Amino acid sequence: MPDENQIPDHAKEVDTLKTKLTDETTQRKKAEAQLQAVYDDVLAEVPEAHRDMIPNLALGDRIKWVRAAINKGVFAEKKADIKVDQSRPKTTPQTQVNVDTLKPEQKMAMGYKTANV
Repeated sequence: MPDENQIPDHAKEVDTLKTKLTDETTQRKKAEAQLQAVYDDVLAEVPEAHRDMIPNLALGDRIKWVRAAINKGVFAEKKADIKVDQSRPKTTPQTQVNVDTLKPEQKMAMGYKTANV
């Protein structure tokens, strides 16, 4: 039979373990809150249109992934320098050819635009 003195020792041990557990749980919640704050700061650098590209990882891994993607330029807005030609098209002067004086081969060649008339 166990001594009556051992029972209070177990109760004290259980109480100290419970205290340690609540302390660890509190510290973990604080650390997770700090990680979430860091993630929110990092996420603010990502454009809204690209946020769906971020994979669903653990919070620490997600922060690493987003930072690496930002450093590689994945979320960089690419501005294309598109220059549109606003000038008028150049026209080549058309020479009037009297079709009545051409040979049949020359008339056919004009239809194919290969004539050197």
